[in-house]
Amino acid sequence: MARAETLDQAAAALDTLLGLHCLLPEEVDETLIRGRLSGAGWQIKDHHWLLPNAQGEPLASMVIHKAPGKRLLSFTIDVPNSPDPVEALAAIVTVCHSLNEQYGAPLIDDSGNTLNTAAIEGIYKHLVGRVCDLTDSGFKPGSPVARTLFS
Repeated sequence: MARAETLDQAAAALDTLLGLHCLLPEEVDETLIRGRLSGAGWQIKDHHWLLPNAQGEPLASMVIHKAPGKRLLSFTIDVPNSPDPVEALAAIVTVCHSLNEQYGAPLIDDSGNTLNTAAIEGIYKHLVGRVCDLTDSGFKPGSPVARTLFS
């Protein structure tokens, strides 16, 4: 029982879910958004989108929320379950950057803070540290053992 508690505490300390959002004006046509996401490799599945790697494993997910006056693209990286969380973050930043250039759609965090270049670099550094922590603990992100433990 003590070993199970130790494992549970270690898993809780390593579990990381990264959420980022792209805030679009409501007048941006959803068909255009869907085309942009598809062109960037995202695939729609039911009510959400998945970004697969070359082997078809999901790197990240995304849902589109509609609210009066705005449309929010909410991206999620389940770090222990993603085979390459850093690649996932790069893909999210790239698609959001292109939407920002064209529609003034900022990349924001869960608290609604706009993320500038320095903040995004900080997220990358923190994410790389988390990936190293997971790997050093024997739970390489996306590995069968990580997927079993963190599912």
